[in-house]
Amino acid sequence: MSSLDRTDNLDWHVDTELQIKTVKKFVELHYTEGEFSALLHHLFQSGQKGKWENVVEIIRLIGYPDNQIYIELLFELLQDINWPGSPNALIVLTHLEETELIINTEKYLERAMEKNDVVWITWIKKLVEDAHIHYKLSKEIQEILTHAEE
Repeated sequence: MSSLDRTDNLDWHVDTELQIKTVKKFVELHYTEGEFSALLHHLFQSGQKGKWENVVEIIRLIGYPDNQIYIELLFELLQDINWPGSPNALIVLTHLEETELIINTEKYLERAMEKNDVVWITWIKKLVEDAHIHYKLSKEIQEILTHAEE
């Protein structure tokens, strides 16, 4: 059975025990399969929202620094905190190495501003507050966050 076949067991409609076993298997596969990163990206890009929460759990269990390659997925989930996995993505991001978190927070905040995505900006602001990094961001970014949602 290929990894792609096993992704059905990541869906939230599947028995919880089977989901947990599948998550653990995917964490193991991360260290043995070269195409693993492409598979997780595919699950997000194909809109399979029923699997997103378990994908975030896989990313969390892989741990830092190995999960750095998924930072973009985690930040993209912050576009809508109601999306499956978004609240957990917020938690995973708060546990990144501080310098990595600051660089990526500024990067994705700029993207959110370019798109004029107020919801995304709001959740990035929440990340900044939860991670206690506001004072470590550039003055320009601090100013943007200060005026966000006023």
